Amino acid sequence: DMTGGRGFSVQQGASVELVRGLIDHNHEIGVFANDEGTVVTLKDVAITSTYPQQSNMKGGRGLNVQGGASVEVVRGRIDHNHEVGILAGSEGTVVLLEDVAITNTQPEQSDMTAGTGLNVQDGASVEVVRGLLEANHEVGVFVLTGANATLRHITVTDTRQTPCSFSDGTCEGFLGSGIVLTEQASLVLEDFLITGSALAGLQIIDAPDIQATRGVIRDNVIGVNVQDTELDLTEAFVDVQSFDNENDFDTQDLPVPSAAEVLDSLDGD
Repeated sequence: DMTGGRGFSVQQGASVELVRGLIDHNHEIGVFANDEGTVVTLKDVAITSTYPQQSNMKGGRGLNVQGGASVEVVRGRIDHNHEVGILAGSEGTVVLLEDVAITNTQPEQSDMTAGTGLNVQDGASVEVVRGLLEANHEVGVFVLTGANATLRHITVTDTRQTPCSFSDGTCEGFLGSGIVLTEQASLVLEDFLITGSALAGLQIIDAPDIQATRGVIRDNVIGVNVQDTELDLTEAFVDVQSFDNENDFDTQDLPVPSAAEVLDSLDGD
C-alpha cells in the first residue's frame, strides 16, 4: 500500500545498540522507538535522507521517539531528512543527544510545511550536550506542550522559512525562528549561539520557565521575541547578549507553528 519504509523500528520493550552505522534513504522514519522499556543506543551513526512514505508523501523523519521509550545518540549526524530531524513526544520519553548535528531538514513534501530540526513535545524530556542545528526550516528547536529541554554548548544557525504555513495554509514563506518555547514547556540554555534566523532567534510564548546562561543571539531579524508571559528577563537571562539583529528585542505578536500534535500521523503504532 506504499506506506512505511522505516530503517529501524524498535518497540514493546526491545533494545538495540548500533555502533558505527549508516541509516540512509529510507521512507517515513529512519529510526522509530516506541513504548515504555524500549531502549535504543546509537554511537557514531548517521541518519540521512529519509523520504516520505509514498502513499501520501507525509513524514520522512530522521529519529522518532515516543511512548516512554529511551534513546541515546552519541556522535550522530541527522541530515537531510523531511518534516522533523528528531521528534521526542509523550510523557516518559527521554532522549539524550551528545555531539550531534541536526542539519538540512526539509519541509514535508505533502504540503511544504515544517522542516524542524528538533521537536520536543507532550511532556517528553531531551538533553543536548554539544549540538549543531543548521539550515533547518520553520524552527531549529521547538519545545512545546509541557515538554522539557536542556541544551548545553549548542549552536542554532541559518534557520530558514518554510514555504507554507500550518496555521493559515498560505504559501508565502513562514516563520524561520532558531528556538521556539511555548505552551508551558521549560527550557535550560547554557553556552549557546543563535544566529542567522529568518525571523526570531529566540521566541518565548506563554512559557515562563526558561533559564538562559552565557549566550549570544546575533544576526537574526529579531533577536528575542516574548509574548503572553510574565517572564522577567533580568532573572531568566544571565550573561546573555542580543546584538546586531535588525531588532534586538520585541513583544509583538509573531506567528508560531501549529499546536496540532505532530504524533497524530503515527496513531496506530
